Amino acid sequence: MERVLVFSFLFISFIMSAQERVLSVTNEIKNKTIEIKEGKRIRVKTFDGKKISGRLKFVDAHTIMIKKTKIPLTQIKKIKKNPLLMTVPMSTFFGTHAIYSGVGGLILVAQTPFLAPILFFTIPTGAILGYIAMKPPNILKGYKASKKWKYQINLNN
Repeated sequence: MERVLVFSFLFISFIMSAQERVLSVTNEIKNKTIEIKEGKRIRVKTFDGKKISGRLKFVDAHTIMIKKTKIPLTQIKKIKKNPLLMTVPMSTFFGTHAIYSGVGGLILVAQTPFLAPILFFTIPTGAILGYIAMKPPNILKGYKASKKWKYQINLNN
């Protein structure tokens, strides 16, 4: 019985002292620091023009990985949080409106053929809304390297 208690005490103290790594985004001018934990969804734009979104993973002290793509912290031009709670409703909203716009226009013209010119507006509108549904906009604030935001990986106690 004593061994079980000692083992459980050591196990719990080991878990309590575990440190997790976070991506610290710091602006010394504004004196602000934002911490992004591992596994959170982010959207990154690099200096060579790549846009990558996905879950944040840490490779080492100077490199992150998103969707099996390693990105050095020095190559990040802009970083944004990209929560799933915002992405899914926006995709659903724009997707349903794309369907209503495209299919609704076709049904309207099928019932009343003299309204055929309306298709010139409903079909392109449906296509645009469909594209927006596939690539929903991220309205959250981004942290740009050009605006003195610095990126580093730290241990969070």
